[in-house]
Amino acid sequence: MDPLSSSLLFWRRVKEVFDEIWELEPAARAKSLREYWQTEPAISREVAHLLDTRELTESFLERPLSFRPGVFRPVKSTRAKAGTSEQ
Repeated sequence: MDPLSSSLLFWRRVKEVFDEIWELEPAARAKSLREYWQTEPAISREVAHLLDTRELTESFLERPLSFRPGVFRPVKSTRAKAGTSEQ
């Protein structure tokens, strides 16, 4: 099997396992991942990474961005504006 086909099969399998595990409750996810680790450690490692990333992304998106006065201040440019001369 050529490397491209092998890579495609690997990522297809990662997606299958991820889709299956993502639907589970967190405790069941951990158990299922441990079971996959026994037979497919490389797949399990990638799925675990994707799960962590997805959970972090979702928790980040669920929290509203709070505005704190003074945090976002315009930065004064140190460059001269076009059409003006510096002296």
